[in-house]
Amino acid sequence: MRYKTVIIALFFLGVFLACGSKEDKSTAKQDDVVTLQDFAYSQKNEFIKTMQSELNRINLEVKELETNAKNLKEEALSESKQKIQALRDQTDKLNKQIVKAKNATESTWDGVKNDFNKSYSEFMESFGQVRTWMSEKIAP
Repeated sequence: MRYKTVIIALFFLGVFLACGSKEDKSTAKQDDVVTLQDFAYSQKNEFIKTMQSELNRINLEVKELETNAKNLKEEALSESKQKIQALRDQTDKLNKQIVKAKNATESTWDGVKNDFNKSYSEFMESFGQVRTWMSEKIAP
């Protein structure tokens, strides 16, 4: 089980790093779905722990974006605040998905995983877009 957690954490790191590139991310999203689907109901606690850890990392990354936003020009600063707030809203949605996972039954488990995967994929795509946008605004 510990081996699987390490593999999943490394996978998420790879997905996160891939979001910064302008390459096609469809393959990463496909792999993401498969990885999340690998958790059986009996592994619910491991799934929750892994996703909570990933959410904690995501929150740190969003905080870093906020710090970097201070380097933006005034006209871009307002837009960056809106974009970062949208990311925070998405992390709130992920938190709610984790609560749903905690309350999931065996019959609702697959739906909960699918919902989390969808929310996570949407967040990662948005995060990559915001990060790219900010790097373009900061660059001379």
